[in-house]
Amino acid sequence: MKTTKITKKQEGVLQFLQQHPEFLLENAQLLGVRSIDSKIRTFSEAQLASAEKEINTIAHHMAVMTENTTHNVHVLKTIIDLGRQLAYSNTIRQTLKIISGSLKDGFSLHDFACLLLIDPQKKTSLPEGFRLPETHAAYAKLKSLTSPVSGTRLLHRSLNEMLSKNHENESYLHLPIRFADKTIGALIIGHTDPRHFPKDAETEYVALMGELIGAAWARILGLSQTTSKGTLK
Repeated sequence: MKTTKITKKQEGVLQFLQQHPEFLLENAQLLGVRSIDSKIRTFSEAQLASAEKEINTIAHHMAVMTENTTHNVHVLKTIIDLGRQLAYSNTIRQTLKIISGSLKDGFSLHDFACLLLIDPQKKTSLPEGFRLPETHAAYAKLKSLTSPVSGTRLLHRSLNEMLSKNHENESYLHLPIRFADKTIGALIIGHTDPRHFPKDAETEYVALMGELIGAAWARILGLSQTTSKGTLK
């Protein structure tokens, strides 16, 4: 293949065009040059488009981070408020009302069931159906819970009887209510959106809610650290 020698003057022109590729397109009519494709973008336009894409990507990540931060702040405020109200409760019924208000107003959750898995150590009035008997089909699975479990399936299908019959739930959260390293109760929450309680959901804040409820129940039920470790079933 025959090569054409380029003079120093031509090299200078080529170097200029390499540095300013938009020159030919911007001055095509003056130079008598016809563009092959009117849709061809100049190098500068391509660089600009790439920069805009990167900026949009960064902006999206920032928006997601801001949204997550806002959500986490809201969750923490709701949980702190729950703990504050539970600290002033004197009966189990009061705690259930507080829990219900926190779930509905703070998290827009309306389908749930609170269950007690142990017997009180002092005489206390309990709502009907609140104490889950050891003979219940789901008792063993709930009692063995040590951390929140979420996903699209209930730990036991019998738990569905405790949730609303007006709709079909597609995802669930099983929250153990803990005191002194023991599971003394459970909170089961259902949602119609299968993505609301994903299997790999973060549960650190939710676990804290279970501990706050557990501390309130232990106080009202007359439980102690020693009693809980020794004789609670």
